Amino acid sequence: MLPDKWLRAVGKIDYAFQPITNSLTGVTFAVEALIRNVEQAGFESIEDFFDQAYQDKVLFALDLELRKIAFYKFSQIEFCQKIKLYYNYDARMLEMPDHRFGATEEIIDFLHLTHETICFELNERYRVEQNEAFRNLLSVFKERGFKLALDDFGAGFSSFELFYHADPDVLKFDRFLIQNIDKDLRKKTFCANIVNMAKLLGVLVIAEGIETPEELATCQKIGFDLIQGYLIQKPVCNIDELSYIHPQIIQSEIDSVSLSSRDVELISREIIKLDTIYVNDDIRILFEKFHKNLQFDFFPVIDKTGIPLGIIHEKNIKKYVYSPYGKDLLCNKSVTTSLVRFISKCPIIDIHTPQEKILEIYLNNPDSEGVIITKGQGYFGFLTAKSLLNIINEKNLALAREINPLTKLPGNILINQYISDLLVSRGNCYYLVYFDFNHFKPFNDKWGFSKGDQVIKIFADILKNVYHSGGAFIGHIGGDDFFIGLKCEKPCLEEELQRVRKVVSQFAYTVRIFHSEDELAKGFFVAKDRYGKTRKFPLMSASAAILEIFGGARSFSAEEVSRMLSQLKKAAKESSENIASASLGIASEVF
Repeated sequence: MLPDKWLRAVGKIDYAFQPITNSLTGVTFAVEALIRNVEQAGFESIEDFFDQAYQDKVLFALDLELRKIAFYKFSQIEFCQKIKLYYNYDARMLEMPDHRFGATEEIIDFLHLTHETICFELNERYRVEQNEAFRNLLSVFKERGFKLALDDFGAGFSSFELFYHADPDVLKFDRFLIQNIDKDLRKKTFCANIVNMAKLLGVLVIAEGIETPEELATCQKIGFDLIQGYLIQKPVCNIDELSYIHPQIIQSEIDSVSLSSRDVELISREIIKLDTIYVNDDIRILFEKFHKNLQFDFFPVIDKTGIPLGIIHEKNIKKYVYSPYGKDLLCNKSVTTSLVRFISKCPIIDIHTPQEKILEIYLNNPDSEGVIITKGQGYFGFLTAKSLLNIINEKNLALAREINPLTKLPGNILINQYISDLLVSRGNCYYLVYFDFNHFKPFNDKWGFSKGDQVIKIFADILKNVYHSGGAFIGHIGGDDFFIGLKCEKPCLEEELQRVRKVVSQFAYTVRIFHSEDELAKGFFVAKDRYGKTRKFPLMSASAAILEIFGGARSFSAEEVSRMLSQLKKAAKESSENIASASLGIASEVF
């Protein structure tokens, strides 16, 4: 029982909730309970509030009262049955003389909540001793179905040690790692590698403290499952202000983490729609499922909202059956055995993850049966090792069919796909460049196709050299027509003009080897035109049409883009430097 001093303090306390949302769909996955009004309760800060309770040895009793407040308020949220509650757990409660397990169940049973709804957040603000009490805590969490998140990951010196020992379900990356991540290569690299490692272990990853659209876009690209921060929604005490769907996330730039519709279809064809087990099902139901589906020796496990938790393998159940009294316990209908103890972690990947990344995650986790595929955080299906190899093989065959045999560059189908994908994306600027040669046909007619092919290969090599960094898409439309697609976080037309000028000048200089000294001195060569008449032609060169597509919603079609590039192509050939540019989005004029 709490002393009167602390009961009066609890009476002042309120909780705010902040959404934790799916990084791709904008749907709320959970809310975090954040304590408020500690100053009104007579304390300088939240830390001071809990430190004093620890010193007074009432931390556990106090936290039980706080849980009642937070859990009850959560149960009043209109869509609480669809989401989870993240609640901060102070590990110092394990040191309290009145600490006991089972108190949380009394609260959630009264409020008709389920164990898998609750995720306790543990951080290293206070040293977590790797002792028997802590191991018991982890065991209780796992056996009873509570989730465990490591909060403020990366903020302290023992994050990895705690990650290793705690075996969490969720990692919440500290704001330090997320702040200005769009501008910090070291943070990007660090986070990307930890995110990949977490996915290997079947651990969800959350980016905390997102405040700018640029931070959001970068975290989406890295592959964070969930996001939280002021950009999405600030903590609110009035639960009616909570939003279930956050459209600003959907409007963000997510093309870099999304597959084309063809790729999604490819994955969907290979997915096995394995039947699932609900985590609260009786073990007898699981045995019945194995008996009716002899071709499968494992099944995915989901919670009440359809979110996958891992898999249950038949071999783990057999250990239980063949253990002393195991079969008798199973047959005893008065005994209820939780499925949680049999769940094995398995890589869980969103369907929009590139196939190469899915394969990489599987190869780094060879003991796994495959990977669980989700769609909008919910279970969608399962990919076995054979399915993964089928996807990669089909992808490689399709790519081989669409590669130009002369230059080894992507052809028209992939170029059109690139343009279609960028038109449905938002946030970034794109630069599309259309290159073609001037006076190539008379050159080809005079010196033959062999020399013409050499010129084409030379130009392809120049493009690869100039655009070797920056993630540019280089395509070969056919003949002497080439395509470049380049994505930039902000407008960079001058930089692109410099690259284009470099390509044009390098090509003009390089192709001089195909002309005689006399032609070089005169500045022209003599050949027949398309009508068969002999006339003078300027030395071969290249022209370039640059289309700048600004960020934001794109209401124009692929046909309009093609039409604009065609107009620019004509303008470029009439330009003194063989280059013309235009903009779509904010402006649309040739200059």
